[in-house]
Amino acid sequence: MTHAPVSAGFLDVTVQVDIGGQLSDLGKAIKELDKKQQTAVRKRLRQGIAKAGDDLVSAVRNEASWSKRIPSATSLRTSFGARSAGATVVVNATKAPHARPLEGGNRGGMLRHPVFARGDETREQWTWVNQPTHPFFFRAEQSASPLIYARMQKVLDDVADDLGFTGP
Repeated sequence: MTHAPVSAGFLDVTVQVDIGGQLSDLGKAIKELDKKQQTAVRKRLRQGIAKAGDDLVSAVRNEASWSKRIPSATSLRTSFGARSAGATVVVNATKAPHARPLEGGNRGGMLRHPVFARGDETREQWTWVNQPTHPFFFRAEQSASPLIYARMQKVLDDVADDLGFTGP
């Protein structure tokens, strides 16, 4: 699942493992454990998902190696919910405001923008230039997602096996 919300001001890509009822049943099995065991299992799941997602972060950072700011603005968020578990890679727009326009641009591989736009001039008076885009984000996601998905699935399977969960 990939998306780039326009209003949020950042790029993000989410790789989720959605195994339907199995994950829901695993969540119920975890709730039956005592608090200490629940905490340990959830911590293990998050760490495993984060470790799997690190490869996705690395792929995005490698694709954006031409930039000084984008690699350090790229981070990972993990989730473990009743219906899905996942890792979301986010490029922070505050740290790398150029990431979104350079990912896609507004003219098929080109980004059009003014050079030294002045408030006392009209837009028509500004000097406009075309700049090539540098797609990095979704290219990395497409290449790394199948491996990340498989690794997250293995983490969930390993935890379920350790809990004695056999699933449907």
